[in-house]
Amino acid sequence: MILKHICRLTMGFALVGVTGCMPQKQAVMALPAEYAAFQFADEIAGLELHFHEENMDHRELEGGRRFFTASGIIANTSDEKVKVLPLMFAFKDKREKVIFLHEVALPHGDIQAHEVMEVNAYILDVPKESKHIEIGWKAVGGGAGAVGATQAD
Repeated sequence: MILKHICRLTMGFALVGVTGCMPQKQAVMALPAEYAAFQFADEIAGLELHFHEENMDHRELEGGRRFFTASGIIANTSDEKVKVLPLMFAFKDKREKVIFLHEVALPHGDIQAHEVMEVNAYILDVPKESKHIEIGWKAVGGGAGAVGATQAD
């Protein structure tokens, strides 16, 4: 089965050895307006994203900063060179609301026919409220459309 260009991974971001109580009332964090209106770009014909949950890690660093890593590949399944858009990592809370966005720089702007591009992402300061992540193409300019997410393979 051919995977869609977007991977959705449910990550339990609970950290081992970290304890604490959340206060009953918390200040509401004002999020940038683009988070509420965020959409991934449409699929790119011939390209597939492959990010597996076992190739992702999250941890709390000394001082409380949260660190997230992911590695995967972008595969060109077509017979032509394809231009690649930047990747966006959308971190969501337990209500599926986007609370943090991170653009991942790619090593090349295009992929040759039947080639793969390795992607390694290192993200600091991921919010503690993050419970899920969606990975997809960054909408560049107009024409962005929401795309359905699939479970990681």
